[in-house]
Amino acid sequence: MMTDEIKELLVITDDSKDKLINYYIKSISNEIMSYCNIKQVPTELETFVQNKVISILRYEDNEYRGVKSISEGDTKLEFAIENNGADTLTYSINDSDKKILRNFRKIKF
Repeated sequence: MMTDEIKELLVITDDSKDKLINYYIKSISNEIMSYCNIKQVPTELETFVQNKVISILRYEDNEYRGVKSISEGDTKLEFAIENNGADTLTYSINDSDKKILRNFRKIKF
């Protein structure tokens, strides 16, 4: 099962993130089906889904994602206010992903 494989790769030993992992699997699968005009995600794309979920979870666990710089002497912490688009690239299907998915895309009449 995809959830178990994702947990194994992220070294998650409990069930605390199961609902979140399953949500992202479903969400990404729906995006794939919508983009490719298909009714089911092919088994060949399971690794793609897993990698996408892992990227999202790692991005969310990154405690420094909003930090622009950290200094220690006389303490300075600067936050990155501008949106650099990293969240969009992580959460949605981007151009790089579309190159992979084009092989599975069906023409809709």
